[in-house]
Amino acid sequence: MEDSSALVFSRKALENAAKQAPSLMINLFFALAMRMNECIRTVDFLALKEIPQRLAAYLIFSLKKSGGGDVLPLPFSQKELSKVLGTTPETLCRVIARMVREKAIKVKGRQITVVNHKLLEDMTHEMQ
Repeated sequence: MEDSSALVFSRKALENAAKQAPSLMINLFFALAMRMNECIRTVDFLALKEIPQRLAAYLIFSLKKSGGGDVLPLPFSQKELSKVLGTTPETLCRVIARMVREKAIKVKGRQITVVNHKLLEDMTHEMQ
């Protein structure tokens, strides 16, 4: 969903780096641990939360990541968003419609405006 770059290091290069700069390896392990923690949170998010909770959490996270505010332009379609959230497009459509009816969000094209941050935050904790 975002532009990415990948670096590949040979085993020998990593061994040499570890010998020459042990702090580099500590930082590398720290970064890997942070990514592992993020992966665990994602699995927890997908396994233990209902679709409304997932969508609410996704919207809150995305708004924070984009600097706050109320308006979130979606970089992809609702069909793609349903894949990200682990649901069907039909179910996502119903959940979005419910959030609109409850006046938590407004939707215009690929733009979602959060109308009630508190209600959205409460939705991340409720069980359906």
